[in-house]
Amino acid sequence: MIKKLYDGSFNYNGQIFEFFRQAFTIDQAYFLMTRSLARQLGVSHSTIKYYFGGFKDNFKVKEVIS
Repeated sequence: MIKKLYDGSFNYNGQIFEFFRQAFTIDQAYFLMTRSLARQLGVSHSTIKYYFGGFKDNFKVKEVIS
């Protein structure tokens, strides 16, 4: 299985954060991006996963076509 490149854009309280991660699946890329965002903001990973839990349209993760 080959890793693919994913682009993620996250709107956290009006701030836009963009990440690029290599992962096997889009779910794994989402996990890696939210973990990185949590570290950057100094909050727990579960806090970020709850914030982007699908209640609002506040993030987008897509595969970068090469």
